[in-house]
Amino acid sequence: MLTERDLKQLAKAFADRRVLTVYLHPAVDNPADRHRWEAEFEQAVRVVLDATATAPHAEREAARAAVESVRRALAQPDAPLDAAGILAVADERRLAYCVPLETRVPSVAAWQQGVLLAPLLGEVTAALPTVLLMVDERTARLYRVTLPRQLEHLQTRTALQPSEVERHLGSSKGRFHTGTRGGTAADALDRQQRAARDRLFADVLVPALDLMGTQGWLAIGGPPRAVAAARALVPDTAEDRVIALDGLDTHATSHEMVQAVATALLARIGERDAALMLGLLDAASARGRAAAGLVATRAMLEREDVADLFLSDAFVARHPTETDDLLHHAFRQGAHVHEVHGTAAATLDARAEGIVARLRYAMPTPLR
Repeated sequence: MLTERDLKQLAKAFADRRVLTVYLHPAVDNPADRHRWEAEFEQAVRVVLDATATAPHAEREAARAAVESVRRALAQPDAPLDAAGILAVADERRLAYCVPLETRVPSVAAWQQGVLLAPLLGEVTAALPTVLLMVDERTARLYRVTLPRQLEHLQTRTALQPSEVERHLGSSKGRFHTGTRGGTAADALDRQQRAARDRLFADVLVPALDLMGTQGWLAIGGPPRAVAAARALVPDTAEDRVIALDGLDTHATSHEMVQAVATALLARIGERDAALMLGLLDAASARGRAAAGLVATRAMLEREDVADLFLSDAFVARHPTETDDLLHHAFRQGAHVHEVHGTAAATLDARAEGIVARLRYAMPTPLR
């Protein structure tokens, strides 16, 4: 799955070149239908070929050569036609870039200066690092989750066996020392087991937090007591990016685990974005560190004052060219770009034309 960093690198790498960008939704689930992509491709590139039909000869031939480069690449046996989407970039000399995408994209093509970025925004927004930690009283399993469907097992760790805990409590022969009997012995054993469990959870949280980074999410699944114990060890700096899945069985299938993470994560992001949009819109009304609406946001981008740019999915779908221009402006000044969905997007559409920005500084006071 492509990340925001990939998007910025694409923008930079092709900024000074005229290239063909092709997004394709292959829709190939059956190997017998491998050639169905051709109709999608031809319809997408027809727009480019028609638009360059009256262009100077050199540009017309450059666009045709780029189209042929992409067509040849997609006709290869190893072309990723089973992916949810495909991105290909070519100039008049060669195919420069061709990757499968995890999210669906419309089948579109553009011949322009720089890569057409707008259709990638949904994929990039969904690409935040997500980690799943499945725990019980004795075991911790760590996974990397790539939505919508990939689950990669990274490691499994196990706490001390009960007999090992006994040896820690008593003699080298595994018996409790004199004076440790009955309930007292059981309590001591239980405390040692909990301590071993907590050490295990603390150890496995180190790589989990590293994988999360500063933007990602951690989902913790398993029995409620184990989930609560693991969550209690998460540092405060990451607490608001933890999702408890204490109803998720430790014997769940990979598909069930991914679905549980996806459902909970989308709900949490939806809640966070809805609150964030309301806060930014209020700040924009008070001329604080936010700008709402296309005109105001574009003005702040021109001033290089934007830290985060938020666009509704409807805005991106309705205005791909405008979105592309906004993205290039944002990336040139190091701003982060996010696509929002659901309630947050509806609020943005209703109150701010589908666009708002968090600013580095407060809005300038208008002259009187």
